[in-house]
Amino acid sequence: MEDWTEKYRPKNLDEIVGNERAITTLRNWAYKWNEGNTPQKRAVILAGRPGTGKTSSALALANDFGWTIVELNASDARNATTIKRVATSGAVNETFDDFGRFIPSIRGGRKLIILDEADNLYEKIEKSESSDDFSDKGGKKAIVDTIKITNQPIILIVNDYYSLIKGGGDILKQICTVIQFYEINPNQTVDLLKGICKEENIFADLKLLKTIADRCKGDVRSAINDLQSICLNRKQVDIQSLDVLGYRDREKIIFDALRDVFKTRNIQNIRDSSYDVDVPPETFLLWLSENLPR
Repeated sequence: MEDWTEKYRPKNLDEIVGNERAITTLRNWAYKWNEGNTPQKRAVILAGRPGTGKTSSALALANDFGWTIVELNASDARNATTIKRVATSGAVNETFDDFGRFIPSIRGGRKLIILDEADNLYEKIEKSESSDDFSDKGGKKAIVDTIKITNQPIILIVNDYYSLIKGGGDILKQICTVIQFYEINPNQTVDLLKGICKEENIFADLKLLKTIADRCKGDVRSAINDLQSICLNRKQVDIQSLDVLGYRDREKIIFDALRDVFKTRNIQNIRDSSYDVDVPPETFLLWLSENLPR
């Protein structure tokens, strides 16, 4: 079964639910790149709780402006070596289109460097051999150095802004534009869920959709996941259908757990996600098996 959060991920910025001010700021920053001038702040930080549209906005922005995406996410090593190899190389070089034709930056040939979950960057602090000074040799220093020299737009995506700027990341406050994403209004979430039900030919009671929206607490991705779990093998759902989920107070559900397993390299985190998901182990294995080809 296809994950509805991916199936219904917005294709352009106009489809993003909520955070209108953040979207306007992000779009204006992108326009400065397309004007042929390098903005004073070459990177933006999209900060906010999970499920508020940060990653979707970055991907939609690239689609709107015709930019090629270079993405580092949670499945990639987060150290200085990887960032320099992937992000820095992409940031200082020109780009090609999907057919291999060279497009210089002056003609709009941009690459958007996206570093998702940047608040989990690896840090390595080393003591100087000649003094008592300490320096950051890890991922944060690498991304700071990349932003300073980049010829391409960069977006850092974080759930915890303060984890990003602590330690060696303090300078990011000066060289990046911070764009805050807030929890989505329940009414906007309900409208989104209605649209999904219409596309899937599912009749859903309005009271059910309002309850899902209230329980997700501004996390649209969670709301969509809950809706998909409830609608599994059904074409009509009502408030009693919530019994499928039970009240889990934002406990992990199947798609969050799958995302952790496939994108996370920390074994303890994977184990915790597998324990927390509210399905029997044999069912979880079936979900893993079905999604391996994806």
